[in-house]
Parts: sequence; C-alpha cells; structure tokens
Amino acid sequence: MRKALTIFGALILLAGASYLLGWSSLLTVKNIVVVGALDTQGSLQIENMSDIHPGEKLARLETRVVAGALSKVSWVESSRVNRNWFNGKVTITVWPRIPIARYTSSYIDKNGVEFSLPNISTAKIPVVETSDVEGLKFAAKLLTSLPTSMVSELQSLRTRGSSSATLSILHRSLPLELAWGDDTETALKVQVYQALLALPENSKISFMDVSAPHAPIVK
Repeated sequence: MRKALTIFGALILLAGASYLLGWSSLLTVKNIVVVGALDTQGSLQIENMSDIHPGEKLARLETRVVAGALSKVSWVESSRVNRNWFNGKVTITVWPRIPIARYTSSYIDKNGVEFSLPNISTAKIPVVETSDVEGLKFAAKLLTSLPTSMVSELQSLRTRGSSSATLSILHRSLPLELAWGDDTETALKVQVYQALLALPENSKISFMDVSAPHAPIVK
C-alpha cells in the first residue's frame, strides 16, 4: 500500500509539474527585452523576427529556433535568448555586425560579409568597389590590417579579386591614389607609404605605388 501511495504521489507531482510548465498561466512570457540593437527600429525587428509573444508558455519557447530565426537578420552576427522562470521576462541579446566599409547600398563587416544596416550614420567609413565576393574578402582583410590613421583618410578602395587593390586617400585635404597590389607584405607596404609621405619633397604628390614595396613609385 505504501509503495502504491508513493507511486500515486509521484504521478500527482509529475502531472502538476507538467500542467505548471505547459498549461498554467503562471509560467508564461510576461515581458520581452531586446539588448544590443542599434536603435528602436532594430529592437522591433528583432522582437518581430523572434516570434515570441506575451502569454506564450515559457516551457514551449525553443531558444535554438529563435536563434535560427534571428540569424536571418543580415546585420545580426550572433544572438542569445534567456528565459527568467520567476518573472517571465525573455531577454534577447544580439551582437550586431560592425560596418567597416560601404558596398553598393549595403555594408561589409571585418569578415567581408555583406549586410543591410538601417538608420545609422556611416559617413566616415570608406566605400568598397569590387565585382566579386573574393574582392570583398580581400577588402575587409586589408581594411582591418591598416593603421587607424590610414583608414581615417581612406575615401574608397577598389579591388580586383585578391590580386590588386587601389586606395583613394585624402591626405591633408589633397587627393592621393595609392596602388597597393595584392595582400602580401602589408606591414612593409604601410611602412614604405608612411616613410615616403613624411618626406618634404613628397608633400604634393598625387600618386604612389607600393605594390612592389622594395621599389616604390611616387608622382
């Protein structure tokens, strides 16, 4: 009899827990908070894409499904969903892609991934001109390897695959075209560029070629 009562009690507890998790209004979504979005519009986009609604059962909320849905938002690099079982708050944390350059009507991040990013000011980042994905990857790699002082003066970057890059720079209000070449010897090319630019006789040059850094050209 005691064993039967124990089993019966366990079944009652299991049924109660199942009801509490799956059917009771006690453990439901009360509030949705988005953290990391760049603005209000971005927060609303994330909340809509998550497809989480107040009153939804917390136990039925599949965080991996939500993360999968959010991965379709081009400007989201990664995301995480947390449920608070005590107050019913669902926190969606997103890590947005950081634009390092403009490309056509979109942007690229440090990995050369193209994405859309509404309602932000990106007037100070350079423009990338290329015709293929390989060129985007090369541009991103180059931009992240250049010193900040060069990137701050960079107006545009033209690439042909990973074999050639040309930088348009505005140095001390004077335009300078810099033939860079491929993605080899980047550190040396930066040193040569800076050393040549520091020479008084090169104060008004409009062209520099460091594609062969041991034999640079200035005009």
